[in-house]
Amino acid sequence: MYFEKLALEVNATSAGWEVINPAVVTGTSGIEHKFTFLASDSGKLYGFDLYPEIGEIEVLRTFIKEMDSKTSAVIVCLSGRPTEKASEVAAELGVRILSPAEIGEFFKSKKKVSIVNRREERAFNIR
Repeated sequence: MYFEKLALEVNATSAGWEVINPAVVTGTSGIEHKFTFLASDSGKLYGFDLYPEIGEIEVLRTFIKEMDSKTSAVIVCLSGRPTEKASEVAAELGVRILSPAEIGEFFKSKKKVSIVNRREERAFNIR
């Protein structure tokens, strides 16, 4: 789990995100939700939960944190393979599941979106 958490931190920092420590967010219910890793991209919070294996319970646990804390929650499955039922539940609830190999690509895709938005913003401001 150490290397995956390090990969999250390195990729988030490289993409220009702010790493938030401790990785705790107080939800609207007043409950403090702890994530394995927490980062902010232009004010939008992303909470990452790392699990050795993922079943429906882990997906539901992360979904509840996402709903209460207003973060975009992402699960990293250390084994790389969530159960079939967990994948179905995640798809229904809109929870993203990554394998450790997909961490870098996740931040690259978010970085591209930010660059496109900045270009559109500049073009809009010029006119």
